Amino acid sequence: MSRRVAVVAPTMFSADYGGAARIIEHLKALSSCGFCAEVFTYSVQGALDEELSVKAHVLPIVPRFYQGGMLDRIYLDLQLILKKILSSSFRPAFVISYNQEAGFISELTNFFRSPIVMDVQGVLREEFVQHGRHRELGKIVSLFERKSFELPSLIMVSNPFLADFIVHEFDIDRNKVETVLDNADTDLFMPRRKEDPMVDSVRSSLRIPKGIRICLYVGSFSKLQGIDVLLQAIKCVLENDDDLLFVLAGGRWSKDYLSYVQISRRLGISSHVKFIPGVSYIKILPYLLNLADIAVAPKRFSLQSHGKLAVFMASGLPTVAFDIGINRVFLDSLGIYAGEVSAEALGEAILRGMDRVDDGFRGRLRERALQHFSLQRLVGDMERVYARVAG
Repeated sequence: MSRRVAVVAPTMFSADYGGAARIIEHLKALSSCGFCAEVFTYSVQGALDEELSVKAHVLPIVPRFYQGGMLDRIYLDLQLILKKILSSSFRPAFVISYNQEAGFISELTNFFRSPIVMDVQGVLREEFVQHGRHRELGKIVSLFERKSFELPSLIMVSNPFLADFIVHEFDIDRNKVETVLDNADTDLFMPRRKEDPMVDSVRSSLRIPKGIRICLYVGSFSKLQGIDVLLQAIKCVLENDDDLLFVLAGGRWSKDYLSYVQISRRLGISSHVKFIPGVSYIKILPYLLNLADIAVAPKRFSLQSHGKLAVFMASGLPTVAFDIGINRVFLDSLGIYAGEVSAEALGEAILRGMDRVDDGFRGRLRERALQHFSLQRLVGDMERVYARVAG
């Protein structure tokens, strides 16, 4: 008999938006566990409703809210609360809230008193600090965040460093926090030949030239993801080897997309850099990865996870990254690490990475993904989470 779960995700739920990737994989795992999920979200785009067996309750929002500020988010959340109240006609086995904001929405609309699991991918307070936002507003956010962690039956986090931070900084009981690492669907993300018809079709549709070595970046165009240091590193690389194309694939709603295009022009590297906003996680990315010779993931210290590394490994793609804890969690000794956090070190590592494209190394990356970061592993994790809140 099917079990039902409510998923609250206050986000633009789209297959070309990086923040949705973890939720997409969780929905796949829940389906494999026998759960029937109903998603309450701002919007569903990118054919997710066709790709995933979920029922989605969405808002009648207008495009101007896609990059809205705090007041717009409050407006959307009030709509989402009303939508969930009017659409909640069943008692879920449990509710999964995707972020701290969703925790409050779930608590306010949890009329059946089902257990709430809050999935946390980062700490809002730290993101305010990293983005240089107003200090006083950061204090308010911290109070909001502290209260949100008190609401759920269980807090599910994306990495062990985030788990430690929440436990120590917010005085949360360690037993209330469960680490569930990001994963990759290894049936979707796998090594394919560049001559594969689907791979070649993606190359043509994105107008990527043949016969050139490619270094691929996937992620939002933001300093948090390291795009600023990457552009500087590309300049260093091209001074030593100009027979490279850097493909930078980002999410649809990146506010800083055009500003980084301008930076690439000022640095004199624009002829070697191709920006591609809006790449579908399901329909395009599995094939785009197979056009690349190596990947680069320049995120510096962050409490967020780095789930794209699992996707790169599943595709057998050698990956250049900074030598920080979260990258070691995924890549272990198979990462091509920059010796220090600088553009020069990252550039050197990219050049070094171009020598690590042999099939044996790719095979070891794929094997690590299969052993530690597969959908099958996530299915077991989600069953364990359910057993904890149901017991």
